[in-house]
Amino acid sequence: MHDKTIPFSLALEQRRNLAALAQTSVASAIQIARRKPADNRDVWINDEIEAPRPVLVDNYQSWVGMPASQRVPGIVPPHMFSQWSVPLALRVLIQSGFSTAGIVNMGCDIKVNGTIHTGERMLLSGELVEVSENDQRTTLTARVITRTRRHDRAVDALFHSMLPKQPAPEPGPERAGQESR
Repeated sequence: MHDKTIPFSLALEQRRNLAALAQTSVASAIQIARRKPADNRDVWINDEIEAPRPVLVDNYQSWVGMPASQRVPGIVPPHMFSQWSVPLALRVLIQSGFSTAGIVNMGCDIKVNGTIHTGERMLLSGELVEVSENDQRTTLTARVITRTRRHDRAVDALFHSMLPKQPAPEPGPERAGQESR
């Protein structure tokens, strides 16, 4: 069994994830000026970031128990996509206008079309691609595409989430002197 502790020195490598979680918490807590939820095509965010550094990739591969024979120096494992995609997907969901309080992760679909090298620039595009509602829930799907200079769609990830709806409160008993409306 290998050591599953993560060096504290890698905390700064998690700044995007921590910032996205904090932003989600704040947005949910203060109910940022609730506007009408966005039409599917109304939410689109672009960002440019650096791919994870070798120290983070090495620690990640050790943490997940990736055998040394499967590690390729200088290449980010495709299953590490959540490191940069989740923060952007959360930003898309916050921008959608739906309250993110109580959001439930329903999974992700990922298509890998190319390799990403440690430290290279990545162009990220996030968009809200589907919203469906019924009496019990709102289902949201956000797409995050990771591009590099060599690959137009190195990683294409679809994040599925759900917001349960609260049942409407039942009317209380009428008080004497109140009229029904």
